[in-house]
Amino acid sequence: MTDEYKALPRVDDAVDAASLSDLVRSQASQIAQLLAALEAQGKMLARAFEARPEPAPTVPAREAVTLADLWTRYVQSLGTERKWVYNVVSMMTPTLAHFAPSVIEARPRRGRFPSRSAIQGPDMLVSDLRPHHWSDWREWMRAHLGVGATYRNLILKRLKTFLNWGVAEKRIAENPLAGAKNEPKQPRRETTMTELDLQRMLGHNLSPVFRAHLIIACDTGMRTDEIRRLTWDQIDMLTGIVRLSWTTTKTKKSRTVKLLPRDLQALRELPRYDHTRYVFGRSTRDTPYSQSRFWSWFREAADAVGVQAAPGDGRIHFHDATRHSFATRALRAGIRLNQLQKLLGHASIQTTGLYAHTTDDDIEDAHRLLMAASGKEAHEPTEPDDDE
Repeated sequence: MTDEYKALPRVDDAVDAASLSDLVRSQASQIAQLLAALEAQGKMLARAFEARPEPAPTVPAREAVTLADLWTRYVQSLGTERKWVYNVVSMMTPTLAHFAPSVIEARPRRGRFPSRSAIQGPDMLVSDLRPHHWSDWREWMRAHLGVGATYRNLILKRLKTFLNWGVAEKRIAENPLAGAKNEPKQPRRETTMTELDLQRMLGHNLSPVFRAHLIIACDTGMRTDEIRRLTWDQIDMLTGIVRLSWTTTKTKKSRTVKLLPRDLQALRELPRYDHTRYVFGRSTRDTPYSQSRFWSWFREAADAVGVQAAPGDGRIHFHDATRHSFATRALRAGIRLNQLQKLLGHASIQTTGLYAHTTDDDIEDAHRLLMAASGKEAHEPTEPDDDE
C-alpha cells in the first residue's frame, strides 16, 4: 500500500464538517480559475482569427476553348431570324478560317466545285490568338484581295465583338485582340458624275432595265438596293410618288421619293411580266436583278464612254455616279442640308455632309453670294499712285 493511498481520508476516519467544507471550496475555486483562463484564451484566439487576412480568391483556370467552337456557339446565340446574321457570317468566315480551318465545314455545292475549301491555317485555342495574327491576315487581305481599310476595320470590329461576347459569357478569360488598333481611314472620294457624263452613258447601247435604273438613281439619289427591289404597287405612275417601305431601306425608316418625268418615261419603256411583282424583275422568275448585275452594267458603260474619276480615286464607282452626284447637285441647287438628309434617307446629318463635294467653283460662287448679301463688291487691287 502506497503512502498516497494511506494519506487519503477513509470512511472510518473521523472527518469533521469544517475541513470537508474547506476542501470543497478550494476545489471550486480552482475550477473557476481554470474556466476563466480558458475563456480568456478563447477570446484571444478569436481576436487573432478575426485579424488574420482573408486568403486571395483563386482564379479559375482558363478554359481550353478553340476558336472554331467559340464561333459556333456565338453564331447560335445570334439566331436565324435576323437577316443580317448571314452577312456577318459570310464576312467573318474567311478571317476565322485563316486561323482555324474547321470553322468552314464542307458543304455540297452545285457546279464545278463540289464543296467549300477552307483557307489553310493552324488550328488554335482562343487563348493563343495574338494581335500579330490579325495584322498578318490584314496585310494578306490588302495585298491579295484588294479590300480597303474601311472593310478591314469593319472585320476587326466584328471580330472584337465576337471575342467580347466570349468574355461576357465567361467562356474565355479575356479578349486577346483587345489591343489591336484600327487602320487610318482612307481619304474621302471626290468623284462625281456630271449631267454631260450621264447623257454620254445614256447614249451608249444600254438595256432598258439598266437605263431606267441609272436614270432613277441619278435623279432621286436612291440606293441601288432600294431601286432594284421596287414593286409596281409602290409607284404611282400618275403623280410620280414612290413610297419606300421600311423593309427595303437601310435605316429601317419609310420615306417618300418623287420621280421626274424622264424617270416615269423610262419606267413605261420597261418590259412587264405577269409572273413577277418587281419593277426590275427577271423574265424567268419572281426575283429582281442582283446588285452585282447592275454594277457590271455600269462598269461596262462607264468604260465604254470614258467617264473619268477624280485624281487619286482610281475608277469611277456606281455610288459616285448616283448618290454622291445627286447630293452635290442638290446642294448647288439651293437645297438645305437637313432637306437633303431626308431625300437620301440618312440617319445622321453628318453622313449627309460627306456626300456633298465642294469644288473651287463652288467656293467662288459662295464668295459672290456673301458679297452680294453684305452689299459690298469684291476687292479689286489698285495701282499705287506715282506720288507715293
